[in-house]
Amino acid sequence: MTNNQRVLVYLASGPNRDEYEKLPYDKIILIDYNFFKHDQLGDKVECWSCNAIEAVERFHQREMKINCLVNINEGLQEGGGSFVMLSDFMMGYLSPLLMDEFILVTNLPYYQSVHIYGKIKKLDWGYDFKQISRDESDFVDPWQFSHYSRGTSMRKEGFGEVFRLRRIQKSKVLQLNPALDVRIKQESIWKDAYKLDFIGVSISSVKALYKMNPRDVKSFFLQKENTHDIRGRSMLRILEYCESHKIESIGLMPWRDGDYTEAIEAIIQHKAVFVKEITFFHLSKHDYAQLYNCMQNNVEHETKQYE
Repeated sequence: MTNNQRVLVYLASGPNRDEYEKLPYDKIILIDYNFFKHDQLGDKVECWSCNAIEAVERFHQREMKINCLVNINEGLQEGGGSFVMLSDFMMGYLSPLLMDEFILVTNLPYYQSVHIYGKIKKLDWGYDFKQISRDESDFVDPWQFSHYSRGTSMRKEGFGEVFRLRRIQKSKVLQLNPALDVRIKQESIWKDAYKLDFIGVSISSVKALYKMNPRDVKSFFLQKENTHDIRGRSMLRILEYCESHKIESIGLMPWRDGDYTEAIEAIIQHKAVFVKEITFFHLSKHDYAQLYNCMQNNVEHETKQYE
């Protein structure tokens, strides 16, 4: 593959179909460990026998970028689906692989029975979004990806939604401690993972997991280099650990259920020896509200919006 190829990825795809060869993309990746017993590699369509998290590892290895993400029905109620694909932890992990502007093809009413439906329908993963109508050139018909199109239970025109998502990157530098570079970034922590000495993760959206054991998800991420589970840990303890292990650069996901009073105080009072940088990463615009507001009159702004 080359970087200028346009790639469509279909999560929990179900079987391969002949019409996928006609989609206006250079490479079609179908991911489904139930339908595909082994990988099937073609010139245009590839069928991967793995779950979505494992597939992301392959994307990184192949240095792939995704132009169109399709997620119609991951079989949560039936079909073997084990977690919600459009959950925070999954979209955060996918985020570095998504183009700064990409197409999302989905069916939001499908998630009405899911506990986190209210969050999903906001598409709040650090992107501006706009729904695409059928008469626009980059519209991708959701109907062709669904088993409903094999029956007559629904009308084609009323099925699914297509969105154009455009990445937003915002950064604020907080003047909390003259010895530390402290900032908040609205982007995935995995985008900067290569330059972080301590990656603090909190897989807290257990409601997004169905048949998958939350411990399995945590162990997958915690096996990554420099990655630590910070759920339930104070900022003070994190700083003490990092100083004792001579760690310079810290990256943290949201983990304190919105209350960062202790974190702010710990950073202000910290006598830095080895720690040089602390970055709070987030996707949802509502994360870290307390941190964003704590220094309203003394914050340097760094904002970048992709045009």
